[in-house]
Amino acid sequence: MRRVALLLAAALVLPAAARAQSIPADPSPPPEQPAAAAATAATEAPPPADFAGAVTAYRDGRYGEAASAFDALARREADRGRAAVLHANAGTAAARAERWGEASWQLRRALELAPRDRVAASNLRRLREQLGEGETEAQHFTATLRGLPLRLTLHENAWAASLAATAALLLLALWRTGRAGARTAWCATALLLAALVWWPFASSAWASESRRAVVIEPQVTGRAEPDTGAEVLFRLSQGAVVEDAEERRGWRLIETEAGARGWVPADEVRPLQ
Repeated sequence: MRRVALLLAAALVLPAAARAQSIPADPSPPPEQPAAAAATAATEAPPPADFAGAVTAYRDGRYGEAASAFDALARREADRGRAAVLHANAGTAAARAERWGEASWQLRRALELAPRDRVAASNLRRLREQLGEGETEAQHFTATLRGLPLRLTLHENAWAASLAATAALLLLALWRTGRAGARTAWCATALLLAALVWWPFASSAWASESRRAVVIEPQVTGRAEPDTGAEVLFRLSQGAVVEDAEERRGWRLIETEAGARGWVPADEVRPLQ
């Protein structure tokens, strides 16, 4: 039985000379089952029939229409693995349509649903480079360290921390009964401390992730107050990631990575969750 999760493109190529550089024009046929649920495939319903329409639009070069169709399918999809594939497909199509903000949001959403999706991660990295969001080695190291908990879902982080704590307690019990030496006790203590530190760290990382939003419009203007006549504080280009702090009367209060805070029209940025 075939696996699902075949994206419209194995890798999104966006060289500096041409942002809309060609990716495979003949996408894979509609999947028959989600990869994450291959073991229960016999009970899974087939993908929606309009998946074929989205693929046809992509093959015909109607990338904007394809991106919208895949996005609509993803929003209706209950299975996280299948929804991640649809969001990644929407991001690929949006990039071909040069809707860079939309492409960034779709690929980031795919990674929230499937944190270890290598294709979505690779496509997003190339898209960020194309948009001039490259990182120095130090910035990349810091971002990688900070993003370690995001490689697992919140549920997986909780399970891992619980498993480590349980193993530590069992090792300590063996030491207390004389069946293990001091080295085992030290290892158990270290494991228990790691579990106690990891869970708050992971919870904080995912809480921060849940407040992020992506700039969708080509350019947005941050203002001092939620009013078109208020003082301009900063401007951001599409694809920029911000923290979504508050919404009021059709405006969103956002915070940039540099720490600047300002109000922008709510429909110009899209929360990841």
